[in-house]
Amino acid sequence: MTKEFFQFKIGEFDCISLYDGYHDYAIGTFFANVDRHDLDKALRARNWPTDRVKSPYASLYVDTGEHHILIDTGAGNFFPTTGRLASNLGKAGGDLAEIDEVVITHAHPDHIGGLLNDDGTPTYPNARVCTMETEWDFWLAEDAVEKVPGFDLAIQLAHKVFDTIGDRFSFVQPDDELVPGIRVLAAFGHTPGHFAVEASSSGESVIYISDAIFHPLHIEHPDWLPDAMFIFDTEQFQKTARRLLAQAVAKNALVLGMHFPPFPSLGRINEIDGVLQWQPILVSQ
Repeated sequence: MTKEFFQFKIGEFDCISLYDGYHDYAIGTFFANVDRHDLDKALRARNWPTDRVKSPYASLYVDTGEHHILIDTGAGNFFPTTGRLASNLGKAGGDLAEIDEVVITHAHPDHIGGLLNDDGTPTYPNARVCTMETEWDFWLAEDAVEKVPGFDLAIQLAHKVFDTIGDRFSFVQPDDELVPGIRVLAAFGHTPGHFAVEASSSGESVIYISDAIFHPLHIEHPDWLPDAMFIFDTEQFQKTARRLLAQAVAKNALVLGMHFPPFPSLGRINEIDGVLQWQPILVSQ
């Protein structure tokens, strides 16, 4: 393990949590409706900073033995502190040309930015790319700028990516099996077509929740919400979080939260006295 990638097994599947970099967010971006005293207390109890959220960007790679799947691609060069995912996959023994399926859980820049190289060519030259049609339609709509004010650069990037490799895209639906053992989970709310992905083998599972839950503290405090600009439908967002958490507990699944500090952003959900708690996998950095 380095801070760049973390390798683990799910049954017969070889999996890697891949580090793309990080971004510093204002504390209110992740915790918009929280009493500051309560928030600071919770953050200090875990030795996390109280003035910002240093969010890792973690994606999931799965080698099933027959297929090589990458779930989300990081931000690419969208931020100066990101763009390391493809290189880190190589360091972990992966091959960009071997990836045959890239899964895009939604079209925010930190999930699609790594689809293109700096020269505009596809990073994963032999991969089919899949997302939900509702997500595609939302970001390519003529009135997208009016529907999501403040996301002008994100919309421009979505157009660039979709226009460049649109012929590689296919659409998926909830419960679709992308390849044997890799399944789409509905996770609407963050964006209209946001989804999660479950990889299962030999009775073991990992659920990549993407942005269905932003931070480990949201597990223990489900009423704490991120800034409204990052929630398309609040009621649906909260229902999604509850359902995915219940599913993870029932299956004792590993969970990978794209923004969960610290990297590798991986752990399990335990229920203790009726309260859900995040139990991270901690590794030396």
